[in-house]
Amino acid sequence: MKNLRKKILPKENMMKSSDILQQICCDIHNENCLLRKSENCKSNEINFRDFKENYIGVYLKWQTSKETYRDKNGNQKTFQKMNKDVIMVNLLEMGDLLQNSVNENAAHVGRVIHQHEALKYQKENLQFNVAVIHMDLISLHTVVTYLHDKNFQLDMPYTIQSFCTLSDCLDHGVHAIWAHLKPILKTLSGS
Repeated sequence: MKNLRKKILPKENMMKSSDILQQICCDIHNENCLLRKSENCKSNEINFRDFKENYIGVYLKWQTSKETYRDKNGNQKTFQKMNKDVIMVNLLEMGDLLQNSVNENAAHVGRVIHQHEALKYQKENLQFNVAVIHMDLISLHTVVTYLHDKNFQLDMPYTIQSFCTLSDCLDHGVHAIWAHLKPILKTLSGS
């Protein structure tokens, strides 16, 4: 996408997504702007340079494909494989793809801001015998807990504990999440 940006975006130095968000949002810290709901900026789009529509651009895209193999018993099995495919499109289509991905990214940033504000509110308004548990299941199964501190100081009304659980299981279903939470909840209930 870097070469695409150089060819069709208005400024050479506009390489970061935050620069593009500033162009289409009136306030990049406002959830409504990022979710493209603000009346002031919801119809804003990227200002592209003039370019010839018949120019062809190339970009790389991660896509899944189904493949088959035979197991040791001769049974045919199907699996999904992740491929990095070379995609060729004209620059007009590529501009549309970039605009759509920017809108998706803006919505993602808006959700992150909303989640951060909600978590901050929950931590600042913790009730006694209540815990806020913040989990990240992407790589290591990390957990940060926030507990009401009866001896709190004005700037920090809660205590923080961090945990990390490991497993060979790659499942992220409810039962797997509870398996990671169970020892943490046991530890918290004892404190």
